[in-house]
Amino acid sequence: MKHFIEELKQVGFRPLNGCEAGVDVLYVIENAMPYVITIIDCEVIPEISARAFNSVNDRVRKAFLDAGYTYVRSLSIYCTTQVERIKYATTGDTSHWIVDKNTRELIIYENQPEEFMDIRPGLERYLYGSVQPKSERLRKRSLFTVNNLIIIINVIVFFITLVGGDVYDAEYIAECGGLYPEYVSEGNEYYRLFTSMFLHFGFSHIVGNMIMLAIVGNMLERFTNKWKYLLIYIGGGLVSNLCSYWYYLLAEPNTVSAGASGAVFAAMGGLVAVALFDKSKKYYIKPVNIILLVVCTLRNTLGSAGVNHIAHITGLIAGFLISLILLNVRIVERHR
Repeated sequence: MKHFIEELKQVGFRPLNGCEAGVDVLYVIENAMPYVITIIDCEVIPEISARAFNSVNDRVRKAFLDAGYTYVRSLSIYCTTQVERIKYATTGDTSHWIVDKNTRELIIYENQPEEFMDIRPGLERYLYGSVQPKSERLRKRSLFTVNNLIIIINVIVFFITLVGGDVYDAEYIAECGGLYPEYVSEGNEYYRLFTSMFLHFGFSHIVGNMIMLAIVGNMLERFTNKWKYLLIYIGGGLVSNLCSYWYYLLAEPNTVSAGASGAVFAAMGGLVAVALFDKSKKYYIKPVNIILLVVCTLRNTLGSAGVNHIAHITGLIAGFLISLILLNVRIVERHR
């Protein structure tokens, strides 16, 4: 990467002195904001782990914050012969690209910026000998996400119930595992708090939920990671169903509720928390856009009959709080 580093210097980037072996930091100041590129040779640094990478990036960021800058926009470029290992070590990390030293390929995952300070053409010339046409650029996308798996499970369960009976019938949905307060309180069938998240009343119900989940869920999973996303989705869904159970037990005990909407709204709440409080994502997710999405969705559902408003509102709040807790845990871990 020495030739690429020299090219960066020629276009105005300055090196940051005092970096450890295997780490090169170059920066340029524009409009009173530092734009920082950290190039890490993963075969030289002593440890390959999320903790080690976060430590390097935090030290670089701190150097500029200590110099009086309020914000720092940064990109890490990891050069490695072990792409899969680096991929998982950078989960939830700041903006980053990966250079595969074996194949000389630039890998940019779908939740990462495609460009940074117009440096991509120079990097591609170094790697490929020419700038890659946009259609040929290597951009790793995976369909094997937790969110897509959840969507598949919902669809499979729906068609199984469709074959077995009338999916518009409340009694049938209750038999399949829907949330019926009497069965939970008197029969101790608490599993219904979970199973009801995967049952739906008809085509419009599941289509609406799955479309929203595909949009919001995949976005949240990219900005967190699969385990945190699963915790937000399942945890928020369970909380929303628990609140629904208490409400309907007292107010309308003969009501059967089902659907993924409580968990979907939990994902929305989680996305709001990320947009508002995760500073590393502020360049890729605008809080106002997410809040408008939530407000419009809530407004549409509140005006609809037969909708479990309790699940929507409590799911939204639960997802927000769970995500906020996870963000705080990550911040604490980074600053120990």
